[in-house]
Amino acid sequence: MRLASALARGALLAFTLAVTASVVAQDWLGLAPLGGVDRDAQDYHRLALACALALAAVAAALASELAFGRPRRLARFLRRALVAAIVLEAILFAVDVAFVSHTPVSTLGGPYWETRAATDAEWVPLHRAHAGSALGFRWNRERALEPRGTRLLFLGDSYTEGSGRGPKCNYPDVVESALARTSGAEVEAMNAGVAGYGLREEANLLRFLRARDYRFQAVVVSVFLENDLSDGPPGTERRVYWGMIERLPSAPWLAVLHPLNTRAFRLGSALARLFRADQGDRLATWRADQPCRLNEAEITPLPLSPELERTFAQRLKGSAAVDAEPRALDELVASLADLRAQTRALGVPLFVVVFPDRVLGDPRVRAALGADVSAPARVRARTLAALADYAPIDATDVLAATPHAYRPIDTHLSDRGNLVAGTFVATRIAERAAAVGLALPAAARRP
Repeated sequence: MRLASALARGALLAFTLAVTASVVAQDWLGLAPLGGVDRDAQDYHRLALACALALAAVAAALASELAFGRPRRLARFLRRALVAAIVLEAILFAVDVAFVSHTPVSTLGGPYWETRAATDAEWVPLHRAHAGSALGFRWNRERALEPRGTRLLFLGDSYTEGSGRGPKCNYPDVVESALARTSGAEVEAMNAGVAGYGLREEANLLRFLRARDYRFQAVVVSVFLENDLSDGPPGTERRVYWGMIERLPSAPWLAVLHPLNTRAFRLGSALARLFRADQGDRLATWRADQPCRLNEAEITPLPLSPELERTFAQRLKGSAAVDAEPRALDELVASLADLRAQTRALGVPLFVVVFPDRVLGDPRVRAALGADVSAPARVRARTLAALADYAPIDATDVLAATPHAYRPIDTHLSDRGNLVAGTFVATRIAERAAAVGLALPAAARRP
């Protein structure tokens, strides 16, 4: 009995040391090089430090009891607390998997769920199913597996999913209209954008759609410089916990052991975000269907609101972190290589569209901020250089030349910005169609 008791105590001590090591490895040894969360990073690191100190104290108490061989009241309490925490985490894991994050029609939790393209494939986060799309895309009707005309599959984050007041105000739909108008052909933009995505998720989604036998004649992937690099650094992946997309370490032991990666902690985080219901979270999953305001300017008031200033400060800080991190482009390059391999296997062309930070695409806001934008400019230059082999379609200059191309409340495109960006992208695709084997009538390929 004494031996069994000692082994149990030793196992709990080893568990506590492993959890402590996970905190140190993730937050101080660079296994998550650009941080453990997408937002509130400073508060997160304070919590991580508090966890490390608390765990070290628990380990010391358990080790002291084990070394002296005498039961201690404090150690007994800590052991019970550890067992209770492990049991609670197991229960929450089962609830989340069974009823929330793996269920497309659940009314519990946030607006996302996750699935796999195949049994051993990576996870694919999706919006909840709705009447227009069982896969949660911003569609008003289901799409056939086989297109009637020329179908372009658009992959990306909220910039692709759409910030327009209605589907026709989003840049993929503008590309569809512009190509159809200039060519006279039947062109379909299959908008598979999902807010919160990065390039890896887009590559996984393409694999998922291929497994479901969707057909398309080209793939258009969007790179948003403002957060695609800072929100998806090497060593991390996006998973859905409690219906919210969360960034977690790719290493399973870190994802399981680190206290701030647990279902319990992420439940609190998800509830805080849902109850806060700030404008950004609401708009990330907003599917309005209103008339487009193409001739009515959406003017950002000056001076900037405190909320918008905080958003810009966070984005500029993210750009500075990317600029200072040599590995920041590794995930982007690897994911695009994955996308290219898949499109080559399909025999269809891949187009890469680059959208800038708003501070680069909006001179009016840049002047109002008076901030140093050298870091975003360097990140853009590094990204374009890394993507040179893909001949990226860079929308920076055309957006910078368009007054009021952005919404007044955040960093997404206004209806006017979507129109300008979509028309620009359609022109570039039409110019390159013949060279890459995309079947469009000759009228659409004229400069």
